[in-house]
Order: sequence, then C-alpha cells, then structure tokens
Amino acid sequence: MRHLLLTTAAASAVMLGGCIDAGGRSGDSVLNTDGDASLMGADITAAGRVGGHVSVSAADFRANDLQAGRLSVASADVRFSGSVDGDVEIAAADVRWDGAVGGDYEIAAADLDFDGQVAGRFSARTADAELTGG
Repeated sequence: MRHLLLTTAAASAVMLGGCIDAGGRSGDSVLNTDGDASLMGADITAAGRVGGHVSVSAADFRANDLQAGRLSVASADVRFSGSVDGDVEIAAADVRWDGAVGGDYEIAAADLDFDGQVAGRFSARTADAELTGG
C-alpha cells in the first residue's frame, strides 16, 4: 500500500503546469479550468468545465454534467453526462454516454449504451450496443 501511495505522489509531482491532477484512490472533482486535466484513481467523479483535454485513467469514472474540450478515458466502468467540444476516445468495459460530441467519437467497449449527438465520425468496437441520437 505504501508503494502505491508513493507512486501516486511521485506521478502527481511530475505533472506539467497547467494540468489538474486528481490522483488517489477515490475522489470527487469539480473542475474549472481553461487548461488540461489529468484524473487518475480508482473511483473518480468529476463535474464542471475543462477548456482543454481531460485525460482519465480510473477503475470507475463518473462525469456529471462535465463540459470538456477533448476527452480520453481508460476505465472499466464509465458513466458520462455532459458535452465535449472536440474528439472523444474511450477504452472501457461498460459505458453509459449521455451527451453531445463536437468532434469524432471513438470507442472500444464490451457494452455501450449511447444517447447523444456526434458532429464528426462515430466509430465503435463493441460486443453489445444500444444507440440513440444522431
């Protein structure tokens, strides 16, 4: 356990300026930045606005009314509500998406439940998908 905490602290210390790091085992983040946000942890819940790129690495990721410039997620379980101005890339087992995408939407997931709009290209590699929207 100490090794994990030290690794997380070391990773947080090397984050570039202008980024938000919400590292740790779990946490809720209310974001408000024009820059980028890097979210790492086991269970992460995020809301708010990020003008740049939101990068997420978590076991479970919940976004509640999150507005982002771009979004990339690697997670087992994703629940997203909100909007993304640019591109979205997701690698996950189970995804529930409610929102608009201003760019391309690319996903690899076992189970996808999508309700929203995509302005660009929609690319999905799934075993089971339910799609609603445009």
